[in-house]
This record gives sequence, C-alpha cells and structure tokens, in this order.
Amino acid sequence: AVVSTQSTGGTDFFWDIGSRTSYALDWNLFCDREYLSTTLNSLFFIGGIPGLFVGGWLADMFGRRITTIFGIGCCILVNVIAAMSSRYWMLALCRTLSGFGTFVCYNAVYILFLEFCAPQHRAFACTLHMAQWGLGTTLLAPLAYLLHGWRWLIWISVLMLAISIVPVFLVPESPRFYFTNKGDEKNAKRSLQWLAKNNNVDLNTDNIQLEKNAGQADDTKPSQLEVLKEFLEYREMTIQLAALMIMGVIVAFIYYGFAFGWGKLGSDLYLSYFYAGLGDLLTIILQPVPHMYLGRRKSMIVYFLVAGCTFLVALIPLDFGFITLEQLSCLVGSMFSSAAFFSLFLYTSELAPDAQRGKMLGFLSIACRVGALLGPQANLMFEWSKQGTLVIFAVLAVLASLVPIRLPESRGIKTPATAAEVEERRRQKAGRRKEKVEERRRQKLVEKNGDVQVE
Repeated sequence: AVVSTQSTGGTDFFWDIGSRTSYALDWNLFCDREYLSTTLNSLFFIGGIPGLFVGGWLADMFGRRITTIFGIGCCILVNVIAAMSSRYWMLALCRTLSGFGTFVCYNAVYILFLEFCAPQHRAFACTLHMAQWGLGTTLLAPLAYLLHGWRWLIWISVLMLAISIVPVFLVPESPRFYFTNKGDEKNAKRSLQWLAKNNNVDLNTDNIQLEKNAGQADDTKPSQLEVLKEFLEYREMTIQLAALMIMGVIVAFIYYGFAFGWGKLGSDLYLSYFYAGLGDLLTIILQPVPHMYLGRRKSMIVYFLVAGCTFLVALIPLDFGFITLEQLSCLVGSMFSSAAFFSLFLYTSELAPDAQRGKMLGFLSIACRVGALLGPQANLMFEWSKQGTLVIFAVLAVLASLVPIRLPESRGIKTPATAAEVEERRRQKAGRRKEKVEERRRQKLVEKNGDVQVE
C-alpha cells in the first residue's frame, strides 16, 4: 500500500490510499513541495480570469449559446492533453487553459439558463443549475476512491464534458440577447416560438410587439464600448457592482479555502470531501426556501452571519467520538458559505441590466477568482494555525454580511433593461424614502402643535 504523509501543525496525517495514485505522489508534491500542489489549484483560477473577460465579451457580443459551446470545446481538448501529461509543467499549463475554458462557458450557460425563465421561476431554475455543481462535487470523492489513478479521473471528466455539450446544440439562443444586444426582433421571436412550442403554449409571435429598451432608438443598439462606459456614467450600477465584487472575493476565499482544505480537517481524505460535497448538494436543494420567504438580499445576510458564527463555534474543543465539533461546525459553516456563493450569482443576474448582464457576471466572477486564488493557500494556513484561520474566516463572513444592506431587493422584480433604468429605480426609491421622512416629520409637528389628534 502507498501511504502519503503530510505534516500539519506538528501532527502527521497518514492516509492509506492502497494502490491508488495521485499527481502529488507521482511527482513528490507533498511536505516541503506541497506548495507546488496548491499552485496547480491556483493556476486553474489564474486561467479563469482571462476566461471571464473573454467569456463575458463573447456572451454579449456573439451570444450565450455559442460562447458555451466554445468554452466546453476548449475544456474537452485541454483535458485530453492533461490526461496524458508526463511532466509537472505540462499539467500546470493544462490546468491554466482548463480554467480559461471553464470560465468562458460558466457565466454564459448560467445567463442562458436564467434568461429562459420568468422572474417567479428564477430561484428554482438557479437551484437546478447549481444542483449539477453539487452533484458533481459529491460524486468526485467516491470516483477518486474507486478509480486507482488520477488520469482516469480526468478521462471521466472528458466524458462528462462531451455529454454536457450535446444539450447546448438542441436549444436556441436567448431571445433577450437577440433583441437587447443585437436588436434582432425576428430571431428573438423565433426563440420565443421555440420556447412556446416546447412548453405546449400556443403563441402567435406575429401579434407580439417587443418593447424597446429605455433610451434606445428603434433602429439602433448600443455598441460594446458604450455599454462599458455606462459602468462609469451611472453611479448606482457602479456601487452595486463594487459591493457584489467585495462579497465575491470574500465568499470565494472561504468556499475554496474549505474546498481545498478538508484534508486538514479530517482523518479520512475521501469521506471529508464526500461529506463536503453532500453538504453542497443539500444546501443547493434547500436554497429556494429562504429565497422565497426572505428574498435574495436578506438571505445572503443570514448566510454570512450564520457562517461566521459557526466558524467561531468550531474553536470549542469537543469530541463526539465519530466527529468533532470543529469538523461539524466547519461543515455547517461551509454549507452556508456555499449558499451565499451560489445565491450571489442569482442576485447579480437579477440586479444586472440585460445589456450588461454578461459583463457584470464576468466582473463578479473575476472577483471570485481573486478569492479562489487565495483559497487554496488556506490549505497552508491550516498548517500555520487552524484556530487562527477559522477566526479570519469568521471575521470576513461577518464583514460580508454588512455589504448587502446597501443593495436593493431583486425577488419578483422585473430585471432592468439598461443602466439608465437602474439609476431611475434608485432615484424613485430615494424619492419615496424622502417622502416618508417628510411625512413623519410633518406628523410630529402636527402632533406637537396639537392641531390634530395623531394615533
């Protein structure tokens, strides 16, 4: 049997993995060379940063569907090469390019998924989309246990990618993209007709009059440069984007800190990651409940606060025999961090105007990639001090819970068409708030003067 030893905080973990292999064992990437292993994980997200820039631009310029196909195709090609890697640098390059392809398609397919849905179905649609992530994470640990070689695991991912690209060829482009981004009413109606037909709805598109965006002339559409300039011209959209990106950095750091650090929090490597994946899946399935009753904004505040509290509870030294309080609290905390992570993308897609949705999700994902770059290094932080790392996670989670307070609620509200509409909604909300303040002031004055009786 091959036994891997890792020194963590002065305590050695011995994982009996039988005849299984990993690239860490094949290329001696542990102990004083463990940083090379965490670097491989970080390289995936480094490749994802340009992938998000390119993917956001492609999604808004050429379409969500084409971008998704391009991204998945890149992943298939790169992973085939990765499965045959014979050197560390070769796998490192493949990991970087794999991150590029993954994040080219990730936002595009997410936008395509949500733009096919009515506002009242977005939370459920988001749950279905994210459940695939949770299911894949849950299956990863048992597959790694059953397959006695890391190359086989990559070949399985190639097979899954090849299967996943098939449905994308069977659906049309988003009607929102055709009409808002391209000004193509004809193809927009064709997409609507396809959706109606496959949902058994009798729809005559000849009798439909599609509404133009506010501030957009009948025969014109904004250029990509004009769309980018709107992030600077409209203060409200800039504030919203900045707040979402701050939350993205924090939640990604916490999420991926656990995603790559469960080996330091349990004695059984495979069970630790299996339970973490199962927690992700359970979180995703239950997400619509708080979204339904609390809304997106309040749900995210609760997720961050609960996560921060559980990280502090994990500091209590208590052993139940089959699990420690530290492991249980970290699992619960990571579940709520996952809920905040997944909810953040739904929230952003609903706040973003149609013409900027791909770019806003792209900027959010870039912020998340910054946190994800730091996340694998938390694997080394756990070696420095588990208690200190958990305190840092708790403080960051509580700080992140304060950010959504400034943002508007998006549940059940029609998504804005343009940045101008986002700004107008802010002005209307500020006007209503001012009117309420004036009304309360007037009532106090009337009550004080005794002109009328105020209940």
